[in-house]
Amino acid sequence: MIITRYAKPALTAANANKASGDSFYQEAPKLEDLRDLPGFAYIGQPFTFYPHGHAAAAYDGAAAAAALMKRGFRVFSPIVHSYRIAQVGYLSQTDQDFWEQQDKPFVDAASSLIVLMLPGWEHSKGLAHEIDQFEKARKPIVYVSLSDLDQTT
Repeated sequence: MIITRYAKPALTAANANKASGDSFYQEAPKLEDLRDLPGFAYIGQPFTFYPHGHAAAAYDGAAAAAALMKRGFRVFSPIVHSYRIAQVGYLSQTDQDFWEQQDKPFVDAASSLIVLMLPGWEHSKGLAHEIDQFEKARKPIVYVSLSDLDQTT
C-alpha cells in the first residue's frame, strides 16, 4: 500500500489565490504526482540499524531507485550514492552528524521525499531527521514499500 503525507507548500504569488481556506492543500499527493515536479525526488530509507545489514540497505535503495527511474522519475538516494564512497574512502558509515551535513544540500534541493518503508524505517533517527526537514520545508512526502514499486513497474 502506498501511503501519502502532504506538507503544505510555501505560499507563492502563483498559488496565493488557490490557498484561500487552505482546502487546496488538503489532498495528499500520489506517488505519480511527484514525477512531474521540477528537479528530483529524494529517497529516504533506514540504514544504520537495517536488520539485513548495510550492503542490503544499499542494494534495496538501488532497487527502489531503479524502479522509479524506469517509470520516469528523477531521484537521488543518499544511501546508494554514499555507501560505496564510504567504503572506498574509509569513512564512517554511521556518523549521523557527518552524513546529515553531506546530505543537507540534496535535502534542500529536492522537490519531494519518497520514504522507503523498509524494515526499521519507523525507528531510524536519520530518516526521522529527513522527514522532519521535508515537513519544515513544506515539501510533499510519499511512503512506499519495495513491493509497491515492484507491482507498478
